Amino acid sequence: MAAITEPAEVGALLLAVDAFRGTLIVQSTLKPSALVFVRPGELRQAEWAEIDLDRGE
Repeated sequence: MAAITEPAEVGALLLAVDAFRGTLIVQSTLKPSALVFVRPGELRQAEWAEIDLDRGE
């Protein structure tokens, strides 16, 4: 599986995600996935009860 292992490449990924101008649904999925680095299925099936914004988890 493809993986980013260089810190500079992570920065480039975050800039590319921020610059992406696709549909709202895709934008809304790319932004958190680039920050939490989970598999797409895990993000798609996440429930609000699993997210603690106060603790940043």
